[in-house]
Amino acid sequence: MAGEAARTRRSWLLVGLPAVAVAAGALAVGLPVLRGLGVTGNDPPVVVERSAFAVVCEVSRPDDCERRTRLHADRRPVPLPEHMRALTDWQRVVLPAPSGGVVAVDEVRAAIVAAGHPDPVVQIALAGDPAPPGTVLFAVPVYETCVIGHLGGGSHDLQVVGPLPDGRCLAG
Repeated sequence: MAGEAARTRRSWLLVGLPAVAVAAGALAVGLPVLRGLGVTGNDPPVVVERSAFAVVCEVSRPDDCERRTRLHADRRPVPLPEHMRALTDWQRVVLPAPSGGVVAVDEVRAAIVAAGHPDPVVQIALAGDPAPPGTVLFAVPVYETCVIGHLGGGSHDLQVVGPLPDGRCLAG
């Protein structure tokens, strides 16, 4: 019986201590954020913006990592709320399904315009573009961000990035 009680106490310590540590960490992070949002206390609002991007590369294509990383160079970072807002808006776009791996530039442009984005750049990607050559590359201003992606050639991709310093989504 005493061995069972000791085992139970150890189990609670193994489960309870990490749970208490996680809760304390959440409070340490959460309370300042809540105060910054005016939820508790009388502190002035504080705006905290963080931005990050991850690049997932196709291993079979060595240029893929460089191309995807280069897309982020010289762009304004996109805070998570802006990123999510752009993705939510983008869900209205119904891009055409490739027929035999081929997508028509005009069909992609029409689908983007029909979803409420009147000024997309849609073109066949060339070497040096942020898409595999020969695919249909699109770049669309969405709020304060750019949705850039490609279709065709058996692949597709979509990224939300900040605009270039001149405000455009694509260089050149």
